[in-house]
This record gives sequence, structure tokens and C-alpha cells, in this order.
Amino acid sequence: MSLFMNNKGNISLFRVGLLLAGLGVLVIAGGFILFNLEEAQRESPFNVDLYPGAVEWSRQDIRSTARILIYEVPNTTPEQVLEFYQQELDDHLDQNPNNPNREMCQRVPAVGVFPDYDEGSGNLPYFYRCVFENSTFTSTQFTVVTIEPGVRLDEGERPYNNEGNTFIEYEQVWSS
Repeated sequence: MSLFMNNKGNISLFRVGLLLAGLGVLVIAGGFILFNLEEAQRESPFNVDLYPGAVEWSRQDIRSTARILIYEVPNTTPEQVLEFYQQELDDHLDQNPNNPNREMCQRVPAVGVFPDYDEGSGNLPYFYRCVFENSTFTSTQFTVVTIEPGVRLDEGERPYNNEGNTFIEYEQVWSS
């Protein structure tokens, strides 16, 4: 305590002020370091756990800070995959799965199918989209997960049939 006393035995405002200024500098320096560490974490993709059994189907690097990954899950419905990603979203946002007002993965269109969908046309009937956001006011980091049912293309140069499979697309964007 004598550290803060002057020659007359009173509290020295100058010495207390120096102590508070030193503490202030330490708090500011610590905040700066923590801020930079937090920003450095957003210089890579935000990785969301992958549905078990999914196999990489394609990868496209759009630029150095964005990519699209597509996975195929054989013999699985989009609704089964959706349940997994909704749980991942609940965990990411730390939200109660029993709360009806929680953030949900969205179905597009909300009901029915797209107007241009015709079985065998190769067009999607619907898809689900889940947004995993981890951005701050100065950096970007998110992964948009799109869940699509496999479709069939009957005519054309290269017909195919992916019915019964589900495709998962990860669109990832992050700061550099």
C-alpha cells in the first residue's frame, strides 16, 4: 500500500493514475491480440461435419477464398440428410431443438415442387438449404449446405439416373 502513498502519507493520485494507465494499456493490447487471433481463424473455410457415408463427387475452386464441394450419398433420402444438418445447425447456433422459433434449414419451394419439374427431365423438384454463418463485422466465413434429391434425365446426349441418392453441396466462402 505504501507504493501508492506520497511523502506526506496521503494517496498519490499520480501513482494511482500510472497504475490505471498501465492496466489500460494491458487491456487494450490483450484485446488487440484476441481480435487478431479471432480474425485469423476466419482465413480458412468454415467446416461443417459431413453426413456419414457421403463421397466427394466434385470440387470447384471459385477463387482463393471460395469453393464448391459436392458430395453424393447413395441410398439416402434428402429428409434423412436434412435431419443430420438441422442437428448440426442447432449445435452451431446453440439452439434448443424443441424451440419452434429456432433457425431452421429452409425447403425451396416451401411446399410442392418447382414448376419446371417433370420426372425424367433432369430438373430438381426441390432442395433444402442450411446456412452456417461464422462471420464478424470485419471478416467473412460461412458455409451454405444445399441438400438435393437425385434426379433422372431420360433424354439427351448423356442420360443418367441418380434417383435414390442424395447430393450435398457445400458452398464455402471465407476471408483472406
